[in-house]
Amino acid sequence: MAFCLVRGYVSSNNGHLPSGKLLKSAHMIEREFQVMKALEKTAVPVPKMIYLCDDPSEIGDPYFVME
Repeated sequence: MAFCLVRGYVSSNNGHLPSGKLLKSAHMIEREFQVMKALEKTAVPVPKMIYLCDDPSEIGDPYFVME
């Protein structure tokens, strides 16, 4: 699931776990964030990763924010 956040002239996207029962290794938000963050230093086009929250108490699930 993804959400679009807009603040001023900056648009960001939020990566979030899908609802329902998931396999333990499926949809690892933390891994997805780390891979895309590492790819920022390469020629591979990826969005800029801004923030990773792995604390489910914040909104119920881990999530990340990217441009």
